[in-house]
Amino acid sequence: MPPPDPTQAFLRSRKSPPDVVAGGLSGLIDRWRKTVAQIRQGYRLTFDDYLNDMDVRQLIEETLPHATVRQHKQATAALFELDEAAQSHLVRAGKCLWGRKAESEHGWTPERNWWYFMRPKSAPPEFLDEFNRPSSRA
Repeated sequence: MPPPDPTQAFLRSRKSPPDVVAGGLSGLIDRWRKTVAQIRQGYRLTFDDYLNDMDVRQLIEETLPHATVRQHKQATAALFELDEAAQSHLVRAGKCLWGRKAESEHGWTPERNWWYFMRPKSAPPEFLDEFNRPSSRA
C-alpha cells in the first residue's frame, strides 16, 4: 500500500471538493494546464470562471510546500513551462482581480501572485469590460 499523499491531506484540510482532493497536486497541475490552453486560444469563459481558474493557480502555490520532493520537482518543472506560456498571453490588469481588500488580507503581490494581477490579452469584450468597472470585490 503506497504512503498517503501529503498534498491530498493538505487539500482535505482546506475543505477542497472531493475531486480536487482525489487529484492532489498533479490534478491541480492538470487543471492549470487546461486553463493555460484556454488562455492561449483566447479565453472564452466568464470573469467568474477566470477568477476560479486563477484560484486553482493560487491553490497550487499553497499546496507545493506540502508535496514530497518528487512531487515538488515534477510540479515546479511543469509550472515553469505552463506559467511562461500563460504569461505570454496575459497583460497586467492594473489591479488585483479579487479587489484591494482580498489583496491586503492575503498579502498578494503582483510579483509573487502574478495570476491575480493579470488578464488575458484575448477575450470577449464583455469579459474585458469587467476590468474597467469599479470592483464590487473592494
